[in-house]
Amino acid sequence: MKNRFILSLLTSTVLLASCNSGGSSSSSPAPQYLTAGFYTAAISNYSLSGTLPDGETCDSNSFAPSNPIVINAAGVECDANGQCSPTPINLNNNPCFSDSQSNDGVTGVQAYNNCAVSNNIFTTTQTISFSQNNTTLGTCSFTYTLTPNF
Repeated sequence: MKNRFILSLLTSTVLLASCNSGGSSSSSPAPQYLTAGFYTAAISNYSLSGTLPDGETCDSNSFAPSNPIVINAAGVECDANGQCSPTPINLNNNPCFSDSQSNDGVTGVQAYNNCAVSNNIFTTTQTISFSQNNTTLGTCSFTYTLTPNF
């Protein structure tokens, strides 16, 4: 059985907290969210540096989306299993969201960088970095795409 920690990070393709680029809230641009609706998620262009915990691999065997993806009216992403992020994807931030989780001494840090939308198709470079005892184990990066079904 796959490590639940790894799977929770995969699911947290949805479970992410948005980051603020800094500065005061009065000077920050208004948040920009994805259009509400159903999307199909795809992952491509896998790249690995180092090693991943528990024999996981940086490919579709370990990192695959749970379709369909739903973006609700508040811009929050939910997967087919009903797991939703606590905050929306904010396209005005880079990363447009990130999260950190720890389990069994391993910390996973996930970030969506260079987020963009064209014709309602969302693309980002997603990175998930794993560390243990302040030592980096490995980083898996890939392109994450959400294509609307509307």
